[in-house]
Amino acid sequence: DGGDTLRWFNEDLEFVGQGDTLEVLVNFTQNFFVESVIERGDKRCEALQPVEVFVKNPLSQFDPEKVISKIYPNPANELLMVQLKQGLQVESFELFDVNGRRLQSLPFEEQASGNYSLFIEQFSSGVYSLRIRHADGLVAAPFVIAR
Repeated sequence: DGGDTLRWFNEDLEFVGQGDTLEVLVNFTQNFFVESVIERGDKRCEALQPVEVFVKNPLSQFDPEKVISKIYPNPANELLMVQLKQGLQVESFELFDVNGRRLQSLPFEEQASGNYSLFIEQFSSGVYSLRIRHADGLVAAPFVIAR
């Protein structure tokens, strides 16, 4: 027996992920392509199918101002500081590129109640989106890395 593989591509046919699901950050309807590769014994079948992702509740509807007090410096270089409203329990900070592709979960340190340091030195210059997952939901906010 062989295996089944799904490979995901964005509208520009750039590879964005592999697996049964794809986690990307989108705040508008977006098109993707899914390449299915099915292998059974010595037989192999490949197909590229368009998939349109409809976003019912765009992330832009989750008001970052209700969660984020300040993100600085912006543009950032090696360290990004995030100041959140009091009382929020942060689960994760995730970084997304301008195409909505999840890059990684960022390591963070809470400096004081609601103040976080995020380490971004490994990323190149560009526009990014920071997704903050907390006990009550999630929000996303853009920022810039400049070297």
